[in-house]
Amino acid sequence: MDLDFPTLFHRAVRIVPMFRETHALKGVLALRHLKTRFPHWKESDLASLKDWPGFLGDPHTNALFHSGISPLESVPPEKARHRMETGLFPLAYTAAASWERSEGLETMVMAYRERAVRGIEDLGHSWSIWCSFVEALPDLRDAETRQFAAERFAEFVGQQFRKDPANRPLSPAPSPPEVPGAVDPAGLLDLCLERPGFLGHHLLALGTLHRFRHLLDAPLWNLGLSRIRAMASLRWNRPAFDVRLPEEPIPRTSPEEHDLEVSVRDFLLRGTREVHVLTVADIACALWDVAEERQRHRLLRYLGSPSVFR
Repeated sequence: MDLDFPTLFHRAVRIVPMFRETHALKGVLALRHLKTRFPHWKESDLASLKDWPGFLGDPHTNALFHSGISPLESVPPEKARHRMETGLFPLAYTAAASWERSEGLETMVMAYRERAVRGIEDLGHSWSIWCSFVEALPDLRDAETRQFAAERFAEFVGQQFRKDPANRPLSPAPSPPEVPGAVDPAGLLDLCLERPGFLGHHLLALGTLHRFRHLLDAPLWNLGLSRIRAMASLRWNRPAFDVRLPEEPIPRTSPEEHDLEVSVRDFLLRGTREVHVLTVADIACALWDVAEERQRHRLLRYLGSPSVFR
């Protein structure tokens, strides 16, 4: 069966999160990126990836949660935002529906651009998941699909930007400086290749920052780099989170696009059948485009190394 992306997006916004936020949109977008990058791949091979456990096979809802609540009040966007950020479910669903009806899904999503950057920590989901909603906006065309997406976005906000009723963060991140020192993107890629993070999340955050740099002015771009540097510098007691990729001699041959293609395909075939394998394969291509030659060698080695993906 070939890929039908309108149907995949229609399905993705119905996947409810099993642990924090839904990764379904990220997965569908990764499939499309790989199809575009390697147009000669058999579409049926890519289509088989959508049936991986932990991707589009996750629990899903067939109904809009807000539709079961009466009365369906309309609230101003600021009040809707407060309800979403306090995790006031199920009213957060009605708040998201109200905001989406009054100002549109794009306005609601873009209202969190700066928060998405400032919130980068731990696994970087505040940024990478937010970007998946931004990129998917043109594909969420009919009214019902956008309403489902608004409810998934409410769940994302309730997790990533959660506040208590007094508007105090429950688990405040260390406050980054308003004007952080300049961060060298190449040096940060070296750090993330050395310490790729749990399921490659440091690489995912950095690659997504590069991919969506056009959404950021210079201060936010540098702040994003600074937040990822802090995230990648953390030391963990759990081996799965403190993944290291030691330095090795750099081959004398220059890596080519074909090497990337072979490594990505092998990574997909040998990796655990779950959505992060798909998103890391995709983001490796984005990082390849900004990497220096020596970094491309390390990226290929990461894709081919024994890791938590095996």
